[in-house]
Amino acid sequence: MAILALPRSPDVAQASVPGPPRPSFDFGRDRDEQRFWDFYLRSSFIVQAGESAGVLGYLLLSPNGPHRLALEMVVGLVAVASLAVLPWVGRIGKRAWRSEFSLCMALLSGAVVAMCAVLDGGVDSPLLFLLALPVANAALGVAVWAEWVCVGAALLEVTVVAVSDPHITSSVDYLVVVGSFLTGAGLLALGWAINRSRGEKRQAIMFDELVRLALTDTLTGCLNHGAFFERLESEVDRAARLSEPLSLLVVDLDLFKAFNDTHGHLAGDDALCWVGAAAKRSSRSYDIVGRVGGDEFAVVLPNTALPTARGVADRMCKALEGRDGRGVTVSIGAAALNSSEPTSKRLFRDADSALYRAKAGGRARAASRLDTDGPSRRADRPSAAPTAELLADLRLADERLLEARTTVGEAWAILDALETADSVGFAFVGPDFRILRINSVWAAVNGGTVADQLGRTVAEVAPHLWPRFGPAYQTVLETGSALTNLEITGEVALDPGRRHYWLVHLYPVRAHGDPTGICVVALDITDRKELEDHQVSTTRSVVAALAAAVEARDPYTDGHQQRVAEISVAIASELGLGAQEIDRIDLAARIHDVGKLAVPAEVLARPGRLSEAEMALVREHPQRGSAMLERGGISNEVAEMILQHHERMDGSGYPNGLAGDKISIGARIVAVADVVEAMASHRPYRAALGAEVAVKEIERGSGTVYDPDVAAALLRLFRAGRLSLSTAWS
Repeated sequence: MAILALPRSPDVAQASVPGPPRPSFDFGRDRDEQRFWDFYLRSSFIVQAGESAGVLGYLLLSPNGPHRLALEMVVGLVAVASLAVLPWVGRIGKRAWRSEFSLCMALLSGAVVAMCAVLDGGVDSPLLFLLALPVANAALGVAVWAEWVCVGAALLEVTVVAVSDPHITSSVDYLVVVGSFLTGAGLLALGWAINRSRGEKRQAIMFDELVRLALTDTLTGCLNHGAFFERLESEVDRAARLSEPLSLLVVDLDLFKAFNDTHGHLAGDDALCWVGAAAKRSSRSYDIVGRVGGDEFAVVLPNTALPTARGVADRMCKALEGRDGRGVTVSIGAAALNSSEPTSKRLFRDADSALYRAKAGGRARAASRLDTDGPSRRADRPSAAPTAELLADLRLADERLLEARTTVGEAWAILDALETADSVGFAFVGPDFRILRINSVWAAVNGGTVADQLGRTVAEVAPHLWPRFGPAYQTVLETGSALTNLEITGEVALDPGRRHYWLVHLYPVRAHGDPTGICVVALDITDRKELEDHQVSTTRSVVAALAAAVEARDPYTDGHQQRVAEISVAIASELGLGAQEIDRIDLAARIHDVGKLAVPAEVLARPGRLSEAEMALVREHPQRGSAMLERGGISNEVAEMILQHHERMDGSGYPNGLAGDKISIGARIVAVADVVEAMASHRPYRAALGAEVAVKEIERGSGTVYDPDVAAALLRLFRAGRLSLSTAWS
């Protein structure tokens, strides 16, 4: 059936008035954006409040520093202001100036940190490292130019602090460390902002294209089934609300199956395109034309009464008759919105019922739902008036046929969407594993074209995939249960040189309850995989920068974290842990001392025994390191290992005195590796004790201080010669 637009004729023009603008389909994009900004702003203020609390703790733990009362007041005001703004975040996130607001907040945060650093003693203040947080946070939401502003402001603030410090000459090394750290963090943040901006642009382009594909029938260019009925629903609501007339035409090509059998499917597609094009040419700008089924079209006529719509249908029917001498004709049903039941379902049912009246009257004609003398007829085709009993039978048959056509139309719409999608592979496989339907996307994955693969078995067209998917196909047919999330990878003919990743789902197709075939749906997840790889690379770069910053502050432990990582990975592999867990342990070990960035360098490098206050300050480094990583977006598992790597099995460790299984396996491994490396290496306060002494310490504490399985794994590696502790850090 076809929905045809209103022809531009004089009598129609007199009855028509400008209609409403076509609604935009954003599919919730604005709501998603508002949710993002609400989450982004809320988390920013929470992080700022947490940062203020951490700084306040630092000030309270170092009461002998300069300007402590003023600093505590400033930091307290910032924390209170951050929490006070939280109830207003939802409103701010809906404003057009929300991005500028985020930029101003980042600049203000950096200025407050710089002021606090000046009051805290200048360049030697560890607060300078906090300038990286506004820069990193801004990279998650603001534009690239705004991120450049944030990075420049951070470096300018460091310069201002340095100029204002009268003792700058004695702190040049520390200033270089701070500057290097902020420069590295700024470059990473800029890279992230640029990549995010490009991703958002690509996503917007893909979204617009998906919207177009989702709303348009690719063959005729009219609205597809789903988009048409959504527009019909909105027009019915508008007409009912404003008490305006609304009419609907439903058009069906007569004997279309016979036409396809006689002239071929290509000629049939050509006829459908011709009908759709004629419908759009003859429609007003606000008439709604759509293809609602295989050979069915429909048109919504806003602000048009039934007599006018019926006249349009008569003229349209005549204009579409005998196209190219091939005998293409159409039957048209017209109906108006029923005031007693103003719903889209009733309107379409009335128009469809009128269509079948036209079919029953001999086809190639139009009829309306309110005809009392039957459909309009040609003079050369007389027909007796139908009886009341016949009309009742026709009405019942119309309703049942409409239900069946609606179901078939919905199925065809789903198949059309799958077969024309650019990133979704689709196929239907019979019980003998022969391909009955397939779209070009999945055919390209198999390594050929649609024409080459139809009618052949999966094993013939894709021998490289059959060994893996053959048992899966057999399982779906035998059990009638779907198999989902099967991942395959490889190159595609349409995109040579690029490795693609597909997520494949196999669904059984049933007839009378028995599986008769398999529906294959495959989603291209290449972009997601590439994004995950990029995120892993970014995380590795951040970890390397943090590790370099730690070692730059404490040259006596240069290479310590790298060697601990090597030992930790060896132990984790010996214990048979998974690849992802080993990777997280490697990351944690490489920066397990990152919290020492908050410890003054003179304390770390002091050769003698530290005081109790200094030791308390050093023991805070697991908490500070974990907090840094959580704010920086590193995974929670890595942050947890760093927090716990000084805990001990008997509860004698710090900072929380955890014991036994409450300590993560990664933290237990890093703890053993850290002790071995530290004892066997030189430190400012003692000479190296040697690998043998370190191993004996682990053996002595196995089961009490250290995890017995971890200790046993280290001892096996050492005694079997697979880990040479004497050269691991040489």
